[in-house]
Amino acid sequence: MPMPTPNSGESHDDFMSRCMGNQVMLTDFPDQKQRAAVCIAQSKKRSEPMELERRCLPTAELRVVHDGLRSKFVGHAIVFNALSEPLMFFRELIAPEAVDRTFEEKIDVRALIDHDPAKLMGRLGARTLILRKDAKGLQVEIDPPDTTYSRDALESIRRGDLTGMSFAFRTLKDSWDDSTDPPTRTVHDMRISEVSLVTFPAYPATDVDVAQRSLTAHRATIRYPTLAERRRLLEGR
Repeated sequence: MPMPTPNSGESHDDFMSRCMGNQVMLTDFPDQKQRAAVCIAQSKKRSEPMELERRCLPTAELRVVHDGLRSKFVGHAIVFNALSEPLMFFRELIAPEAVDRTFEEKIDVRALIDHDPAKLMGRLGARTLILRKDAKGLQVEIDPPDTTYSRDALESIRRGDLTGMSFAFRTLKDSWDDSTDPPTRTVHDMRISEVSLVTFPAYPATDVDVAQRSLTAHRATIRYPTLAERRRLLEGR
C-alpha cells in the first residue's frame, strides 16, 4: 500500500495529521520523529509552485559607475561558494551552476529596491538590467530610471548608507552537509526572479521554513537500521 500524499486543497496540518495516523506509516515508521520526517517529505509532493526565498549575502557588493552621461549601479547580487551568515539553523552556499537556468530559460528578472515592486529599477527584458555570470558570481548592472527613488538610492550608495544586494529565487535542487555545525545547504539549481538593492539583510521566517523542509526531506532519505538489524549488531552477528 503506497504512502499517503497530499490531496488537492488539503492543508499542510490536515495532511500531517492524516499521514501520522496512516496505518502504513505506523507500521513502516514506528518511531514518531522518523515518521514525521517522512510525512514532511511526502507533503512536498503537491502541485503548488515552489515558494520564493530571498537572500542577502554579506559578501555581495554594490557601487556606482559613470559612463559620462548616466550613473549606473554595478555589483554582484550573488557570490559563488561564499558561506552565508548563520540562517537560524543552517548556512548556505550558492554553487556556480545554480544561476545557469535563469540564463537558459531567459527569465525576465527585475531589479528593485528593498524587494518593493513599486520601486522598479530595471528589467532584463528592457535591457535596463544586465546580468553576467563571471568567476566571482552573478554580476548585475542596472541603468536606473530618472525617478525620485532612484536618485535617493544613488545618494545613499555614494554616502555608504546603502551597500548590499539581495536576490529572490525558487530552489529546484539543493544538497545538505550534516557534518558541519550548523548544517550547510548548497543550492545547485534555482530560478532567479529578482535582484534588489537592500538596506538590511533580510531572512524572512518563511524562507527558513522552506529550507527546513528541504533538510527534513533530505534526512528522511536516510535509511535507519530495523529493530532486528540493531539487535544483530548488538549481539555481534
